[in-house]
Amino acid sequence: MLASSLLDNPLDQWVRDNQGGGLGRVGSVTNNMPYALAAGAGLLYLGVGGEPASGTAATSITAAAYTLGANWMTRYTVGRARPFDEQGSSNFNGFKSEAVRSGFASNHVAVAFALATPF
Repeated sequence: MLASSLLDNPLDQWVRDNQGGGLGRVGSVTNNMPYALAAGAGLLYLGVGGEPASGTAATSITAAAYTLGANWMTRYTVGRARPFDEQGSSNFNGFKSEAVRSGFASNHVAVAFALATPF
């Protein structure tokens, strides 16, 4: 947490200074990764890869659902401002309905890891 806090502003500034080009393309690809993983797990669940893969895919999809629920509860509790709101890294408004849209933690990252881990 401490390292994350210390790197938050310098890393945010670096990303702002280097937007577009290759970094923008990488962002687009990584934002779509959870959807691709979910589609792949869904196909495996339907039996495309056989019975063992179907069972693992069921575990993967269940893990993603639990992770998404836990992440929403964490977001509701913490309520950290999103970076584009430009309210700083110390702005927290938990336990409000808009907190579910907060910037901590990332649904994309959490769901992608939950979908990939069982495999």
